[in-house]
Amino acid sequence: MKKALLLGFALLMISSAVCAQLPPTGYIGLYADNAYSVWCVNTPDPPPTRYPIEMWVWCLPSDRGLMCAEFAVVYPDPSIVIQSTVTNNDSICVALGTLADGLSICFCNCQWDWNWLCHQTLWVAPGTKAYIDIVVHPDPYILDIQFANCDSGLPIFPAIEYTHLYLNYDPSEPECGETDTKDATWGAIKNLYRE
Repeated sequence: MKKALLLGFALLMISSAVCAQLPPTGYIGLYADNAYSVWCVNTPDPPPTRYPIEMWVWCLPSDRGLMCAEFAVVYPDPSIVIQSTVTNNDSICVALGTLADGLSICFCNCQWDWNWLCHQTLWVAPGTKAYIDIVVHPDPYILDIQFANCDSGLPIFPAIEYTHLYLNYDPSEPECGETDTKDATWGAIKNLYRE
């Protein structure tokens, strides 16, 4: 009986370690909540002149960790979205640039789990469908949305953009459903890391 219990415990520990493995490439996405689960915002009913939403930039490190990220954010026309102040995570030590003009941002310590980089309140005009997008930093020497991992010398690797932040979209629309990554649905990957 003891051997069976020890074997069962060992298998449980091995399966937990396998489920907690990070992907080989990091991900970055825009979300409307601090739980990185909502990327579509519906127009309130009745629609106001403008309504506030929260935008969060969340990252999932690669299996080599995450120290820094370089990217930019493209906003719709100011007639649709008005930006306000950006707040960086307290764990950020270096932030050069802005979301709109290109941001190079680094944590103080290596990250090995989901973490947010920036948070911003936006004022959205109702009705018109639009989206906010993560793009390559405009510096001509930066070729991809990229992360610096935690290996010696902080080598840089491309990161995968997960999703846009969709504005004035009904949650039942296809853009608001499960989104595929290269190997599995994003929901499945997120569930692995929430346990």
